[in-house]
Amino acid sequence: MQFFKAQQVFDFEQPDWSKDPELFIVDQILHQFPAIFQLAASCFSNLDQHNHIGRTGMTLEQTVRCTIYMRRKSLSYRELALHTADSKMGMVFMKMGYGQSFSHQTLQQNIAKITAEVLYDINVAICQLAMELEVDDGKKMRSDSTAIMTDIHYPTNCSLLWDCIRVCSRILKQATQFFVALKVNHYQRSAKKLNYRIVNTQGQDKRIPLFKKMLKLQEKYIKYARQAIDYLSQLQSNDFISDLARQDLLLQLQQLLPKMEQIYDVAYRREILMNQLRLKKSYFPFLKAIPILLKKVVVTRYLAIRSISPVGKAI
Repeated sequence: MQFFKAQQVFDFEQPDWSKDPELFIVDQILHQFPAIFQLAASCFSNLDQHNHIGRTGMTLEQTVRCTIYMRRKSLSYRELALHTADSKMGMVFMKMGYGQSFSHQTLQQNIAKITAEVLYDINVAICQLAMELEVDDGKKMRSDSTAIMTDIHYPTNCSLLWDCIRVCSRILKQATQFFVALKVNHYQRSAKKLNYRIVNTQGQDKRIPLFKKMLKLQEKYIKYARQAIDYLSQLQSNDFISDLARQDLLLQLQQLLPKMEQIYDVAYRREILMNQLRLKKSYFPFLKAIPILLKKVVVTRYLAIRSISPVGKAI
């Protein structure tokens, strides 16, 4: 592997850096301070600046730039391989030559060699240079709430009950160091199994008994939360750090308790009361038809006793 390309390809058609100005600043910093690439030299044992034998592969500069671009754009190796061949901004930032591109196997093989410690040192070096150049003062942090991709489940009644039990159980386990006389039994595993059974059970009449068990567990955790709030509010500690932890747990329980009570009320009304009402309404047409059926049965039996068929002919 070489440090840098022996010859750069000049391209007068520059990308629109206004779409990502921070990437343009990083590109200029890396261009003006090539010593940053030397931080990753220890990760590659086959570095040779004077070796020109064989096919030209990824250089150290391209590897570091591809790593920064991949982390900046939150790309996979396959997506990064596409950007090396089909993205104007990516090709210019990653110093791709004319007609040059890399497969996702090559990218993974080279980028995976850079350790987390080296990436940390590169990030620190770029940030320090940005502060020296007065590009950023480092006093504010810009973040995006959608930066981490994860699945968010649909807020059904059973999932909300399970979330309340799970979060309350976690807080109570963290607060066990303050509980001396308070006994708390955890039913997190049972609640998880009930949630799974409710989701995979068809028919409202079969789900009602499962919801009743889930609501009983919710009642127990509401009771535990109230007892823990009373106990933690009266507890006094001389240790400053321990008292801060107690106040934090107390605040979490005070914020969680009204939500647990509200979710319990909503789940009870929608899953128990309303479903029982639907089941009763489903029997109303059958109840109305009972007198008509009784009349038909009585008439048929009366005619049978008289040995006369229902149409008026003798048997």
